[in-house]
Amino acid sequence: MHETATPTGHLTALEHVSVATTDRNEAFIRGVYLSLGWTVTDGTPEGRTLDLSRDRNMAHRVALIELQRRCESGLDKIARLETSATTRARAVAFAIGFTGLALVALAVFLYLGAFTVLFFAAAALGLILCGAPPLIFRALKIRRAREIVSLIDAEYASLRRACDEAASLRDSD
Repeated sequence: MHETATPTGHLTALEHVSVATTDRNEAFIRGVYLSLGWTVTDGTPEGRTLDLSRDRNMAHRVALIELQRRCESGLDKIARLETSATTRARAVAFAIGFTGLALVALAVFLYLGAFTVLFFAAAALGLILCGAPPLIFRALKIRRAREIVSLIDAEYASLRRACDEAASLRDSD
């Protein structure tokens, strides 16, 4: 907590918070926190952190804190949903590529053991599976992105409602 003197000589207790952002969502996060009564005091030059402050004695503080928790939860959920598009696709593509490599290694041992027919089958399947991961990754990523668009939009709508509610609380004074 930090105290500053007002022009009338009274001390005002301020609370401070630093919020991590990305270049892509900095403006949105700035707007969310401004609607919750925070003012931007400083930020890093590369736009990765916003330093915010607000008066601890503001009206409807408890309700605004609860709305802030909802907003932060929604922002976290959006971030998790956005990364989930690539996480699953990456795991599946890695597993298929690893299986292909295992088949190629098996083909080497089959070749050394003079199992020619099995060698060709394992080598061909292994090479196909080694080449498939980029295609599989792209297809799964696109499919997952289509699935999560509506979920992300619903979270953004929830954030907008919470921000509107916070703005109306602040304006009711």
